Amino acid sequence: MLELQNVGFRADDGKEILKDISIKIDDKFVAVTGPNGSGKSTLLKVIMGSSSLSGSRASA
Repeated sequence: MLELQNVGFRADDGKEILKDISIKIDDKFVAVTGPNGSGKSTLLKVIMGSSSLSGSRASA
């Protein structure tokens, strides 16, 4: 299981990429879709731990 609560992420230039994202995934395949620049890759980097979270909680 993966759970994110109130995930936020700001780029080095201060631009807010993710704001108040909450998700809970239990043993399922999940697709992340959206337009270019909407934060899909950033969200996956946060989930993998290669980007820092701000004001949030993540558990796996």
